[in-house]
Amino acid sequence: MASMNPENPRSIEFQSILTDLQSYDHKSYKNGYIEYYPGDEDSFILLTVGHGGGLEPANIPKRSKPPNEPLETSKRVAVRKDACTMEMTIVLWKELWKLLKSRPHMVINHLHRRKVDVNREEVIGTSDHKDSRAAWRAYHAYIEEARREIIGRHNRGLLLDIHGHQHDGDYIELGYAIPPASYGLDMSRVSGSSIQDLVRRTGLTLSDLTVGDLSLGHLFEVEGHPALPSPQRTDPSSFKYYSGGFTIQTWGSRKGDHCDAIQLELPRKLRFNEYNSTSKMLARVLERFIRCFYFDE
Repeated sequence: MASMNPENPRSIEFQSILTDLQSYDHKSYKNGYIEYYPGDEDSFILLTVGHGGGLEPANIPKRSKPPNEPLETSKRVAVRKDACTMEMTIVLWKELWKLLKSRPHMVINHLHRRKVDVNREEVIGTSDHKDSRAAWRAYHAYIEEARREIIGRHNRGLLLDIHGHQHDGDYIELGYAIPPASYGLDMSRVSGSSIQDLVRRTGLTLSDLTVGDLSLGHLFEVEGHPALPSPQRTDPSSFKYYSGGFTIQTWGSRKGDHCDAIQLELPRKLRFNEYNSTSKMLARVLERFIRCFYFDE
């Protein structure tokens, strides 16, 4: 595994989890830039973390406005990493394994966001540079491989894409690839969410699953962590809010297949100095959601 260089010191507990992780067979792209840890055969959970890496190899230039792109494109070249999200995802991997009795799949990008942004379309995420582009493609190829394995074995699955935000309010933001303005409308008319297969399988409405008492947001609220959207905040359009980026838009079930995807954006205060306890809280909440909607009855 590539060196991670987190902003805060690693706990003894995390060091133990990391040592354990490194003992498992996994696939790696070029010096550990991208890693894929396959899950158990009975696992239908895939964790992805694309913005927590810290590697800055000299052969990959810093991202900038891609050639032949309009000037306004440069406004979309975000380069700040989501600090501690890689560490949190690794602890979450271990905790979900304990609770679900099955090891999740996990794909990690170790490159700094200045070098590649795997949660943007390729030309923006790589500035169209060949080495950055190759890493971007390796990341998504591993996601595709894991997803194909999950769907092939279970005909259902859930991708959880872990990120961090610095918005006011300290909400856990849950992205379903639904435009924020759509929450104020008739949700029955909204199509193309990243959890379309969950709607189809359960017969519940999109509103039930995003802002109702069965929603993931409600489970976080019950745990004592305000979430967006949730029954308490049904319209995220009035907040600064990330509705879901390229990863869940591409690899969720919006196009009719059978792997749902949710983007989780964690506030700064839950990431710095608290990532072990935050990851355990995430695992407890996600276990309830997963057992309710993804386990066979």
